[in-house]
This record gives sequence, C-alpha cells and structure tokens, in this order.
Amino acid sequence: MDATGTCPRKPATGTTRRRVLPVAVAVLVAATLALVLAGCGETAVTSPATQIDLAKNVAAKAEIVAVETGVRAYQAMNGRLPADASQATLGQLVSPWPKNPWTGGPMQPGTGKGDYSYAQTNDGFRLTVHLDGEEYSRP
Repeated sequence: MDATGTCPRKPATGTTRRRVLPVAVAVLVAATLALVLAGCGETAVTSPATQIDLAKNVAAKAEIVAVETGVRAYQAMNGRLPADASQATLGQLVSPWPKNPWTGGPMQPGTGKGDYSYAQTNDGFRLTVHLDGEEYSRP
C-alpha cells in the first residue's frame, strides 16, 4: 500500500514485452533499409550519353569489318594489298561505304572518333578504328 491506502498497480504480464517488440522490429527494419540503400550507392549508374557512346563504339567496330572485307577483296583481285584503304581505292568493292557513327559521314582515314588507320605489316595489314576512349584493330 502507498500513502493513499491503495495498492500500486503491477503491470500485466507481457505488457513490457508488447511495447519493446514493435520498437525492436522497427529498429531492425530501419537498419536493414539503411544497409540496402548504402549498397545501392556502389552500383555504377551509366548515363544515357555513356550508353550512346558505347553504342557508337559497337557500330564503328561493325563498320570497320566492311573496310577489312574491301582490303581482302582488293588483295584477291590484284595479288597485292592496296596502298591505302580509302573510299577512293576500295569504294567499288565496298558499297555502301561504311558510315562514321559520330559524324554521320563516311568513315575515313584519320585519328578522330570513328576514323581509322590502315597499315601494311610483315604478315598482312592492320586496320584500327578510333573509338571513344579506345581503339579496335582488325584482323
């Protein structure tokens, strides 16, 4: 009994547990959500501009194969490699002439994006197309 003559009420069995359990669940949910969101920051997000450049790289790699085919056709017809791999030299063998994905114009010798380099080597030739941040060589 207390000073007023009444007995203090004891909490009902399990009341404390019923209050702690929702708090514990809320803390676990919040911690899990925080970990999931923290992990999301590690995934690289590529911008649409990056995706476009990657697509142009793929297109240029496909286009340079047409120039390679022209060089091989020229060699088969003439018994030697062409002095250059330009549209003027190979245009009759490669039609339509491949397009530069960055300029929309025809691919041409040079070092800009979508341009290519041609060199005769000891064992044949090498075509290199200049891409966004890399180069790709055939054969």
